Amino acid sequence: QRDGSITFINVTGGQAPLQYSNNGGTSFQASPVFNNLNGGTYTMVIKDATGCVFTETIVIDEPPLLSINLGNDIIITKGESDTLSLIGQLPDNLQSIQWTATDTAGVKIICNLPPEQCFEVIYKPEISTTICATVEDQNGCIAEDCKVINLIKARNVIFSNILQPENGGENKYFYVESEDIAWVNEMRVYDRWGNLMFERNNFPAGSANQALGWNGKFNGKEVVPGVYTWVVEVEYETQGSGDVEIFVGDVTVIR
Repeated sequence: QRDGSITFINVTGGQAPLQYSNNGGTSFQASPVFNNLNGGTYTMVIKDATGCVFTETIVIDEPPLLSINLGNDIIITKGESDTLSLIGQLPDNLQSIQWTATDTAGVKIICNLPPEQCFEVIYKPEISTTICATVEDQNGCIAEDCKVINLIKARNVIFSNILQPENGGENKYFYVESEDIAWVNEMRVYDRWGNLMFERNNFPAGSANQALGWNGKFNGKEVVPGVYTWVVEVEYETQGSGDVEIFVGDVTVIR
């Protein structure tokens, strides 16, 4: 910032009028005050009416640049939180810290208390969010940095690798064993030669709907024991959400 200044004070001697320079005598002015200076080295000169000069070198120290770093963007699972910290990055003459969170709902302030209470905050987003910190020191210098917290949902999707149609309990059907999935857009099962053994589209997922999966039959007849490949396209949240994922794998039929 151009906020440095140099002032000649208590000047005695010489014949008036005196002139002053901060660039080694390249140019002069009548005022002994020089404002709006950058940090650096200045050759200060006083010249009187007879041409006599006094020279002195003055250094304006540039304070360290105020800066902060929130780190890289991160990915967390819904329900987790992130610790946002500026500890060890800030000078003692800090005036304020403000943390904001921006998502599809807009911008909200998550900490705007005295600096010592905002050095570190813990934030748990509900959706992917951009977090920004803005700090200001007592000299009016401002620094800002942002990072994105990308939120993913914890998804527990299970497909059985064993099918025992005669079993009265588990593994009687091949189905999507997940309450995190709302809808099965497509389920196809093939034999080892690529022949389609089973196909069903657009049905609800979950254990309550397992009978909608494959029962180990083709055209009403039991298939021979062996390994069968499958392709399943599922949809999270609700039908029509567009949050779609495709899984492939194999299941072994045992009799």
